[in-house]
Amino acid sequence: MIKHRMTVVALVVAVLFPAASFAQKAKYVFVLDPTKMEVKEGQKSQGLSDIHPYRVVGKEKGKLIVRDYEVKALVSEENTVPVDKAYTHCTNSLAATPGEPRALHFRAEVARRSGKPRVALKDLDQLIKADKATCQTYVSRGNAYQDLGEYKKALADFKKAVDLDPKSGIAQNSLAWLLATCPDAKIRDGGKAVEAAKKAIKQFKSPPAYVVDTLAAAHAESGDFKEAAKQQKKAKELMPSEFTAQVKEMNERIKLFEASKPYHETRKGKKEKE
Repeated sequence: MIKHRMTVVALVVAVLFPAASFAQKAKYVFVLDPTKMEVKEGQKSQGLSDIHPYRVVGKEKGKLIVRDYEVKALVSEENTVPVDKAYTHCTNSLAATPGEPRALHFRAEVARRSGKPRVALKDLDQLIKADKATCQTYVSRGNAYQDLGEYKKALADFKKAVDLDPKSGIAQNSLAWLLATCPDAKIRDGGKAVEAAKKAIKQFKSPPAYVVDTLAAAHAESGDFKEAAKQQKKAKELMPSEFTAQVKEMNERIKLFEASKPYHETRKGKKEKE
């Protein structure tokens, strides 16, 4: 794991927690030093990227109980920053270390997840122009373009991410999801989606729900609805019960696939306040 003056924050690209997940009903935090977390359930996969928000699901022994799609863990509150304060946290870090790659990437993710993908693009473009981009940088920029409805640019960035690191489960999963579910029919390709989704699956010792979810959507787009329904049910079983909204969405997709219908996302690209 890369270290810098701003402690590394735990992030999953893209696919895990869209901006809508930051609803007031659920509290999310970033963990400043994941190495100090005490894992209670599950196993962290090597396919995950460095930074993502955790959902707070309770307290125990004076510590927060947090979880994502793979693990439930204990973490001290001092080792977290609430999502609504994370952007300021990043900006303060960058004031001390201008242009620091991880801080820029973290701030971009916070902006995107807060519904401001154009703000995120500024930091991500800075990283790419400075030749400091990684596979995850392109995944994050692809997610930002996807949020804006700029699907061709998103596709190009996901392909670039895969080229940089073919063994990145996150990159392969992001590419597969877009190929399977994009609102633009010109972007969708069921066969290639299944291929990328299977490559993503192989990068995880225990594939998490969201990766199996992508494989289900890919099979549906390719026309194999029986396998799509099977994989979607498996994804639902893997999804932690705390994520009720995601479970509901999976139930809806199961119905679609059983009715021999694919799942396509609604077109994005609404304006944002900067």
